[in-house]
Amino acid sequence: MLNALYLALSLLTRIPTPPQTDATAQELGRSVLCYPLVGAILGAILCALAQQGPIFSDSLTAALVLAAWVFLTGGLHLDGLADSADAWVGGLGDRVRTLEIMKDPHCGPSAVSVVVVLLLLKYSAIETILSQQNELLLIWPAVFGRLGIVVLFLVLPYARPHGMGKIQHAHLSRRWGWGVVFLTFIALIFCFGVSAFFFGVPWVVAIFLFYRTMLDRTGGITGDLSGAVCEILEAVALIVLAWMGHEYPI
Repeated sequence: MLNALYLALSLLTRIPTPPQTDATAQELGRSVLCYPLVGAILGAILCALAQQGPIFSDSLTAALVLAAWVFLTGGLHLDGLADSADAWVGGLGDRVRTLEIMKDPHCGPSAVSVVVVLLLLKYSAIETILSQQNELLLIWPAVFGRLGIVVLFLVLPYARPHGMGKIQHAHLSRRWGWGVVFLTFIALIFCFGVSAFFFGVPWVVAIFLFYRTMLDRTGGITGDLSGAVCEILEAVALIVLAWMGHEYPI
């Protein structure tokens, strides 16, 4: 399982790991189970950076945290978001055209607009969380953004016939996958108590909307859509946590 974690880290982040040159199909499948743990590691690094806040203003610290977030992930998920935005607009409701545009490496105005808006929302939410002195909350968006990928891999078919994502999808254990989802929510309830309801419900609603939209538009999930899911769920989680910190001090 340690190799699967290293593989997940190497796929999703720039965090140095031992070389994974001969990963098997089974290890690729198991690596998906480690995605929330990768999020926890990433979130812990962001929390540590955010706790240096007394040195800087909340706004500058928020900008540094967001910059570190993008750097540590290599902009991988933002790239998926950009490709998905262009495909959704340019695909004109056609499944084949949507998937074709998604593979185009060029960014159109839709991609740029969506990425800029999402980063602004993330920045504002991070600044609010820092002003509430709730830096430790930053771990959860990174965890639940990647947990969303796990859930959608479990409930959706893979939309493309080939690729590494197809291998991961085919070799992902459904039993262990739902076990990871269950344990993550147990950890959330343990940390938040009743307030976990206010965090969990928007996340579940977002997952359902992703499920219905992807099933109707592309017939399943892809690597680019996984990145878009992660970014949007992170933004939703940050906004909800900023609101929770104001309404229900945590």
